[in-house]
Amino acid sequence: MPDIGENRPDPPSPPIDSGIAALNLLEEFLEMKSLEERLPHLESKRGEDVLASSVLNSLLPEALKITVDIREINSIEQVVDHYYYVDFADDEGGINAQTMLVRTRGTEAPKVVVDPFLDLFGGRFEKFAAEPTKEAGTFLVIISAGGRCYKDIDAVPEPEKKFTMKILSREDTKEIAKAYFGKQSEIGRMLEDEASGLSYGQIKACTVFMRWNMDDDPERPFLEALAIKALNWNP
Repeated sequence: MPDIGENRPDPPSPPIDSGIAALNLLEEFLEMKSLEERLPHLESKRGEDVLASSVLNSLLPEALKITVDIREINSIEQVVDHYYYVDFADDEGGINAQTMLVRTRGTEAPKVVVDPFLDLFGGRFEKFAAEPTKEAGTFLVIISAGGRCYKDIDAVPEPEKKFTMKILSREDTKEIAKAYFGKQSEIGRMLEDEASGLSYGQIKACTVFMRWNMDDDPERPFLEALAIKALNWNP
């Protein structure tokens, strides 16, 4: 008599938790040495020529520590965003603290969302904030909005009418730069609207449109946050 289990198909393997798969990918991604290796595992709106000239086309500094931050689920779009804190070794023996995002879409394999990584770790925003330019730009950064300008009275014209937006690479780091926005501006109105998703002092990954304001007082140009285009890093 044949065994009752004979010819019975093997039970399906249990699905891998998306968080485990995302973390595994991030660890492997950080150890890759070229854009060619990374390209199948990343998500970006930037052209391949831009990516090829970026830090993604070389070996990255050692990742000393990776810590799970938060997971955001968009059920409608079937997207799961996994945020991680990554401590990179810097050239001076210290830590370059960054935030990275791995996204899973439906049943697809996870991918590293690299546009915020290029804006922050890659230095695109820092370069923009270093000196006035006529060009405006959209950046995927960490922000904390709503601080008063009492410490920056000499930095911006009419500081009593403005709020401060700190631009960060991570919650527990010093700001890379400060941008400013009017209390009656679009962002100012968002802060007053409890349903907007933005709160005073909240640390949040956002997509922000900015420019250098050289009109209000040409002697005191300042970085101005014009709009929050998204309360996430969805490139």
